[in-house]
Parts: sequence; C-alpha cells; structure tokens
Amino acid sequence: MRSGLGSCTFPTITIDGRVSVRQGCTPGKYTRHHIGLELFNLESDLGEATNVAVENPEVVARLSALAGSMHAQLGDILTGTNGSAICELGRIATDL
Repeated sequence: MRSGLGSCTFPTITIDGRVSVRQGCTPGKYTRHHIGLELFNLESDLGEATNVAVENPEVVARLSALAGSMHAQLGDILTGTNGSAICELGRIATDL
C-alpha cells in the first residue's frame, strides 16, 4: 500500500512460480515467501531496502487502519472473507 512518500507491505505469504523454456514452458518449482510488516520511505529509499516500520509506528497504524477498512469492503479470497461493497455479477447496487 502506498501513501504519500511511504510504502507499506502487510504480513502475507506469496507463491512465486517461474516458467522455464528448457522445461517446455511448463511451470518451474513454486517457492513460498513469507512477507512481514514493512514500511519504506520512498523519498530516500526508492529500492525499498530499509524497513522503517519500527521507527514510524504512527504511520504503520494509520496505513493498517486504512488497509483494514479496504479489506472489509473488498473481501479476501484467501481467507474467504466477503466484502461489504461487493455486488453480485451483473447487478448494480440500488443504494448508490
């Protein structure tokens, strides 16, 4: 998530799959990457090399609250959470 000069990543697990031509374009081995809570200052650290989350708890709290609100509205397929702002396919909410 980006806000102002900051970029924040939240704890998650990602799956990285590579395609190798030598394997006939079949997927290579998948590896799991555990990502923790991280905050980067994009003004001084564009490459996102230095985690400044510990030094900026107020920024982490603000971005975490914003992300929580978006998560509640949009839902999450991985956790099976239904979002409050999601409509059925082909339907338009009438309370706009």
